[in-house]
Amino acid sequence: MSEIAEQYYQEGIKALQEGVFPLAEEMFSKAIKEEPTRFEFWNLLGLSHQFQKQWKQCDQAWRKALKYKPSCIDTKLNLGIANIAMGNKSDAESFWLSILDTNPNHIQALINLGLLYREQDRNKQAHNMWVTAFSLMPQNSKLREWIADVKGVLGIEWLRNGRADLAEDLLKDAIELDPEYAILWQYLAEWQLENGELAEAEEACAKGLTISPEDEDLKGLMAKVQKVTVSK
Repeated sequence: MSEIAEQYYQEGIKALQEGVFPLAEEMFSKAIKEEPTRFEFWNLLGLSHQFQKQWKQCDQAWRKALKYKPSCIDTKLNLGIANIAMGNKSDAESFWLSILDTNPNHIQALINLGLLYREQDRNKQAHNMWVTAFSLMPQNSKLREWIADVKGVLGIEWLRNGRADLAEDLLKDAIELDPEYAILWQYLAEWQLENGELAEAEEACAKGLTISPEDEDLKGLMAKVQKVTVSK
């Protein structure tokens, strides 16, 4: 590293640490002019832009950084975040999937992809990503909640598509993971009603209403279950 490039680099780091992000951007840009192929310069330039929420410039800087260090996982993670912020979700997906190509058990990439897929209603893919991440980090309460949510959604999708047989395990697994999530009791009650398990459906509605007493969907489902029970 040339002496002048090193000086700009150190001044940029100092500015970053002090939160003076425009100055950091300026210093790293000057360092790049001296040595345009240095990964560290481009990477920290991208970070300077990130702190200023300048996502397009982040993307440009980090793509350059990746050119000079193609194996850098952190840069790929960051590129995914920048592209999500710009609305380029397919690019974000590609960056995070490329991490899994070399490390299928990279927890943050799995989590990020799960969040992206869940947002896009690609629920089976979200489920698979999060289940893998949870197997590696079973103490993570957020993952537990997310898996419960997506299992519930998948279960109710099967039920509403006429496949009650495929819905049961997903719904029961979801409740086991997060028994304090009211909508899961609603989904289970719908499955039980579909299968003629009226007492169980009423009990599931009651549990859901204990958690969320003002839930209109649960109230409506409870009324429906009770009406069917009376008609029997």
